[in-house]
Amino acid sequence: MLIGGSALEVTILVDSNIVQSVTVGYPMSSPVVTRHADGASQILLRDLSLRSRQSPLTKTLDKFASNLEYLANLDKLSVVPGLDCHEALAGIFESLERLQQWDMAKLREDEQVQRHIQRRLAEDISIRAGHALVEATSLSNDLAEEILRLETMCTKHGLPVMNARDRVGLSIEYWKDFRRNDPLALSGTGQKGLQGKLEQVWALRLGCAPLNGSIYPAIRTSDKWISPAIERTAPLHEDLLAMTQGPVLDWQEPPPTMLPVSDESSRPAVEGLRAQKHPDVMFVATLEPPITFPQAVWNQLFQATGSMGPVPSSYPTFDSIFFPIPTGINHVASEARMIKRKRVVRIPTAASKHGAGTELPYETTLFIYKPVYGQTLEELPFSHPRQLVAILPVLRQYAFLSAVLKNTFASNDDPSQITPLVDPPGPARTTTAKDDLAMFSSPVHRSGDLSGERFRLDVTLAVHPVPRLHVVFPFRSATADVVVEIRHNGSVFVVSQNIVPDDESGVEIKPRETAWAGPDGRTVDKHSLGLLLEILQDLCLWTQWIQRRLG
Repeated sequence: MLIGGSALEVTILVDSNIVQSVTVGYPMSSPVVTRHADGASQILLRDLSLRSRQSPLTKTLDKFASNLEYLANLDKLSVVPGLDCHEALAGIFESLERLQQWDMAKLREDEQVQRHIQRRLAEDISIRAGHALVEATSLSNDLAEEILRLETMCTKHGLPVMNARDRVGLSIEYWKDFRRNDPLALSGTGQKGLQGKLEQVWALRLGCAPLNGSIYPAIRTSDKWISPAIERTAPLHEDLLAMTQGPVLDWQEPPPTMLPVSDESSRPAVEGLRAQKHPDVMFVATLEPPITFPQAVWNQLFQATGSMGPVPSSYPTFDSIFFPIPTGINHVASEARMIKRKRVVRIPTAASKHGAGTELPYETTLFIYKPVYGQTLEELPFSHPRQLVAILPVLRQYAFLSAVLKNTFASNDDPSQITPLVDPPGPARTTTAKDDLAMFSSPVHRSGDLSGERFRLDVTLAVHPVPRLHVVFPFRSATADVVVEIRHNGSVFVVSQNIVPDDESGVEIKPRETAWAGPDGRTVDKHSLGLLLEILQDLCLWTQWIQRRLG
């Protein structure tokens, strides 16, 4: 079977109704494209191959159709000769790959990063040996390299990948859930149960789309979007004004890609010159998965790429996108909202295996006193890869916020860490300040002794001007009151708290009675509380760690 296009060929060999091989070819493309053909072929073959114990009658072609549609769209928009969309994206990959290698080289020279790597490797060996999952081994260069790649992905300029994670084409991976843990460090349950959760990677998938008359820069074909030196040795005046932190990258402006005009009536003004035009194609980046932003931030992201965002069909609130208003409930968007959940949190003990441990009933309440409008971003046009690199810190910021809200307040079917909701979610309701004060003052709320009651966790969410979480929970027969701010790159800053001294003295932690990883050292200070939330990404687990190690 041969599927062909103007710049693409897909050959599928079928024997007795079983796919034997898939070959992707780019007969008209340059080597910068053809070197990625084998990777695309392997992905399409996996999409068509039968898994173990899978019947041809139940085999679906959804993944194959999605990947083939991506390739076919690039082929459809290509104009041969003159414009090869596959080559245009491969050129961006070449430039971003040089940037990634430069980032990793800088990290290898950073003494603080190297100390962190050595500590992580030592912890990995200790955790594996302590849980008797594998024998202790020597420090692994491969694991050290993977830590560097993860650091580059989540804190630097992203990780460009071509034909990865069963998706053909170019993606920029920029965030990974639980990036500060390996699968054995989080809960002591082993890799199998947590692998799916830990492998959640957030990425921008780069492609092309028709301009359709839009006034926006057209696609350009080049592998020189950034200079070989990467960093600009002599920053310009505007660079110094715009720079907030980090090096000034030496981005380049490739020449426009022009196509000949096929219409003979369009003659050039100067005799002897050939009439040309810009391609009717632009670059687009698809967010996988999509991210919800406040309306103001959503607008800023489009402005950062020099484009006009689409006119929204509706204006929902940020919280209603995460937690939809139940059917039949009459709720005014400008009113405050209270969302209640009941769940059981599994606390793995240091000696627990395969998810065994203490199960603790939780009652969580999310307050939204000042609702703001929000939009979910799925696709963003861009004309230069530097525009995408520039917005990565903001994408990480709201990716982390999304993960914390989902892990804390939404249902979770992963039994290795959190059981599903015990009770169905109740309808959202509004309370007065007097009601809230009475609730905060109640003995059940203030007492650290649950006495059969559910553990109370109350969180107030604010997303303007920056995401903030005000967390209140029982602690040491009183009430802990913590305000955290989620900043760029998903970093957590503790604005205020009453758990540990505000100076650097910290509080000595109790001997470990759970299998959780925690902050380094034997004391916990204000900074460590923020780092701990970055590790756990769940306010319920976060409060329990504080209770058991500091209470």
